[in-house]
Amino acid sequence: MDGEPRWNGEESAAFDLYLQSEREIPASLLMENAGQATARLALDLLEPESPSPGASILIVAGPGNNGGDALVAARGMLQASPFPIEVWAPLGLPAAADSPAGQAREAARALGIPIHSSAEPSTGLSSAGLILDGLFGVGLARPLEGVSHAAIEAIDAAPAPIFALDLPSGLHADTGEILGIAPRALATLSYIGPKQGLEQGAGPELAGTIYTTSIGVAPAVAQDWLAQRRSRA
Repeated sequence: MDGEPRWNGEESAAFDLYLQSEREIPASLLMENAGQATARLALDLLEPESPSPGASILIVAGPGNNGGDALVAARGMLQASPFPIEVWAPLGLPAAADSPAGQAREAARALGIPIHSSAEPSTGLSSAGLILDGLFGVGLARPLEGVSHAAIEAIDAAPAPIFALDLPSGLHADTGEILGIAPRALATLSYIGPKQGLEQGAGPELAGTIYTTSIGVAPAVAQDWLAQRRSRA
């Protein structure tokens, strides 16, 4: 990660759109790349953590694209992990069946992955050997309350280590401010490049070990795009 530029949330979203419109990479493929990279790293994290034989992997999915990434990761881990996979969607799952996140939802259902779509905490919280936090991504800009706050409080209180997708849910992507509540992660996989908020404010305390992954093009392409965008600002 050393030497990589730090991205803000708006830049990350704009680059995602650039990949779709200019590079003609389908949004579903970008989500597939992100989710499969998440699955691979999560499985690598499981080995040193050595979950008990009865442990499972709990994937907390939100209703947006971050949740879609998490659902793709669920499918990838199901095919490669010896541990049972369960999804908890406390805010509901992506609704539009023709969206990339909706397609990820249907693919997970088709494989028979158990999905608990209720605000009530999943029973898998107590038996999980690893929790994937895919509730919110870089678009979050308001303080969390109600069901969202309670869900993050529940995963943060669980005994299992947390692996955050893009950034811990509730952490502002640009400033590292805690938007009401955010969990403490063992590790964070930041898509495209490291987010500024992971190294500011509460970011260093909550993000754990930070990893990055490309979602469609080589890192050098992303960094060149970012440099050109900033030069025009």
